[in-house]
Amino acid sequence: MSWKVLNSERIFNVPWLRVRKQKVQMPSGHIINDFYLLDYDEWVTIVPITLQNNIVLINQYRHGVAKIITELPAGCIEAGETPIEAAMRETKEETGYTFTNYIYLGKCSPNPSINTNFNHMVLALGGTNTGMQQLDNSEQIEPFEVSLQTAKAMLFNNQFLQAMHSTTLLHALKYLKLLE
Repeated sequence: MSWKVLNSERIFNVPWLRVRKQKVQMPSGHIINDFYLLDYDEWVTIVPITLQNNIVLINQYRHGVAKIITELPAGCIEAGETPIEAAMRETKEETGYTFTNYIYLGKCSPNPSINTNFNHMVLALGGTNTGMQQLDNSEQIEPFEVSLQTAKAMLFNNQFLQAMHSTTLLHALKYLKLLE
């Protein structure tokens, strides 16, 4: 069922996104002249839980949907980093919290039809608030804590718009045995 790549050219290239246009042939022989692939860096999404068993969420404006939405801490995995190292960095930068234990939960594809990257899912335990965010110039993030039960209710009431964050939270709740 694999497609044969007949031609591939990079048509867009910025540090966080690269776009390729490919000519591909399907096993049936049908040729698609203009198939586009999005090459993003690998991502990490973290479910951070404090020593008091609260989950640290963030509110952040997202221009694509033109809304302030509730999310989990997340970001790009930088060159040479493991998903756990990226999770450690991202939680500190975005929330100002540090954690004592990180557990890798697996990975998922943001959109396997056109994205070539994966989102890595991490559970962070034993968090304490240092109060010192280290935000990028393009970030305005407000961290806050809720109970795990509140976060679970938010998830099932569709209060998380970010699909990869919902998936990561589901995996964490399963790991913590908080799903029926």
